[in-house]
Amino acid sequence: MLFYFNGMQLVTTVKDVYVCDKGIHNKYVELIRWLRDKEALNLIKQCEPIKNYVKGTFKWFYIVDIPKDKVVARVRGRVVEFYHLL
Repeated sequence: MLFYFNGMQLVTTVKDVYVCDKGIHNKYVELIRWLRDKEALNLIKQCEPIKNYVKGTFKWFYIVDIPKDKVVARVRGRVVEFYHLL
């Protein structure tokens, strides 16, 4: 399935949610809220991979939990919390 979020091209399959956009900056919470609105939260909560293209570097984020005001994710084995509120 192909759709867009604020100009970002999102390609989703049963196993993957890819986010590829050089211009994205700390919009994880906004993206997750949007996915939640689209009833795609189950994909994220199953720790499906999100490939986020930032500054020419591919980084993998495995979403662990999505509380109201943050995104808790594993980045290369470490647990990381993002507090980028909009």
